[in-house]
Amino acid sequence: MNIKIDYDGAYPNLCSGKLTVTVEGSEIKRANKVWSFPSHCMSPGGGIHRSADWDMWATQGPWSISEYPEDFPEELEAAVLEEVNNSVAWGNCGGCI
Repeated sequence: MNIKIDYDGAYPNLCSGKLTVTVEGSEIKRANKVWSFPSHCMSPGGGIHRSADWDMWATQGPWSISEYPEDFPEELEAAVLEEVNNSVAWGNCGGCI
């Protein structure tokens, strides 16, 4: 199975990009299909932190996906999330501060 990730999120709205997933070569129903994911479906791991002196910094961690397209096969969710984390740079732009 081949999973292609297309994501256009970038600083300063890293988590506001459009996620499109193409799955090829799967025997799962609706394979060889392109899915457009809902807006704001991805959240970066990590976060924004501050010290007692108000020094602030961002940490990075793996992406999570909070919402999949309505017709997306549940059995592909883990594989797609893994490919998102392999294909989309981790980051936290801090735009939500």
